[in-house]
Amino acid sequence: MKTLMKLSTEICTGLKRAVSSLSDDKLDLILQNLSLRVEDHSSTTSALEDENGADVLKQAYAALFSLIVEGVRWKEDDFKIKDILKECKLSDSRIAKILNTLGKQRIPLQISLKQSNANFPHIFDVTWKMNFIFKSSYSDIDGKALYFINFLVGKQKKNTDGKLRVWS
Repeated sequence: MKTLMKLSTEICTGLKRAVSSLSDDKLDLILQNLSLRVEDHSSTTSALEDENGADVLKQAYAALFSLIVEGVRWKEDDFKIKDILKECKLSDSRIAKILNTLGKQRIPLQISLKQSNANFPHIFDVTWKMNFIFKSSYSDIDGKALYFINFLVGKQKKNTDGKLRVWS
């Protein structure tokens, strides 16, 4: 696939094989579960576990969820997502359903990704020392320099109103 999005082989396989082989009802069930998952982080995919062919449903769920998250993450427009889905040989009606779900969940997912973004800790100080090991029965790095580096870091904390505050 020629795109900026980095879709793994498993995602592409899931889109080609699993999504195209699902009935419309099962695709609707998956898209509904995706919407619930984005809106309510605690919801589960238990509705998918009771179905026949649960492995295909789970593969399709994972592929669609990954596609939607990557699409939002890379800020891809609907045309690029549509091209990806067309390459996976999906019908126009299925593509429309997937794009509809993406359109509804784009902003909540962007907010969610922004809030759960991996923020690196702020480094306040660095201390280091170097040791030289001449001979040791405990190590196989004899005759080499060994560096010990310690970082003093602070973490971002949220205020009571949910907003991030300055480092502490």
